[in-house]
Amino acid sequence: MKALDSSTLERIAEAVCGAHGTEAVNWAPGPYRSQYDIEQFLTACGIRERVQGGSRKYLVLNTLMAISYGVEGDPFIAIDPDLVGRVLLKLVDFRQFTEPPQAHEMAQHLNKFLLHEHLQLRFDATAGSYALVELAQEEYVKAIQAAVPHAAPRPPSAPQRPESRGPGRVFVVHGHDEQAKAETEALVGRLGLESVVLHRQANEGKTLIEKIEAHSDVGYVLVLVTPDDFGRSVRDGDIRARARQNVVFEMGYFFGKLGRRNVMCLCRKDVELPSDIHGLVYETFERSVDELEPKIRLELQAAGILP
Repeated sequence: MKALDSSTLERIAEAVCGAHGTEAVNWAPGPYRSQYDIEQFLTACGIRERVQGGSRKYLVLNTLMAISYGVEGDPFIAIDPDLVGRVLLKLVDFRQFTEPPQAHEMAQHLNKFLLHEHLQLRFDATAGSYALVELAQEEYVKAIQAAVPHAAPRPPSAPQRPESRGPGRVFVVHGHDEQAKAETEALVGRLGLESVVLHRQANEGKTLIEKIEAHSDVGYVLVLVTPDDFGRSVRDGDIRARARQNVVFEMGYFFGKLGRRNVMCLCRKDVELPSDIHGLVYETFERSVDELEPKIRLELQAAGILP
């Protein structure tokens, strides 16, 4: 199995930690695991290495990162991304739950994040257990289309409306978090507005910046700042979860084009913010962008996009 994206590994780490306990988190539908339970869980998956972190989550995440990508300066940690596959299958093992439906709920939760990796957990009725399968490109495209609600197609006889422009359109800047992107598109649709997602637009032979410019005639921009990469300063040894570079670039572009009043940053919890936006107002969500719907509606009203 190929090494998974860092944001996917973070979601898996949260699932290993579980949803319940004294911490104010609700990461996944599985059982809460103490640090001792996590150690036992990883060992049962065949993972002997441990890379310590400041919390249960970062113990798991750092370990998954190490077996996926290695650790600089430590040749003794064996890189074996297949072990992450074992963790996924262990997470949906029926023996981990008190009721069988809970395993199916966990599989649905994980599949949202595995989709952009072209992977899915599927139940094998013959074996009575889940299997991790790789999606062919055609399956992947269909799954992505199914994940995002679309307007009903026009009848063939109906004339096609020219592409809409102006204040009723909301540009969605995103990284690799497919769940957050789909939730944001759905939320924009519920508000009666049109979402603009760059990769859904025709290329028409344009360069990337030309394509952004061609579709930048919008009234508002929602920027999803999600932990899709890891990085650190050369003066600071701490590795931190960061947004993709394209997200930072597009955010700056729209700050310049529309002004800060018409750009809202939606940050997943625990992501490092780009240094130049410290001091600006941004909103944080934990599990779902839907948590921010009242605040997004309020900002759109203040900007004159919604009545």
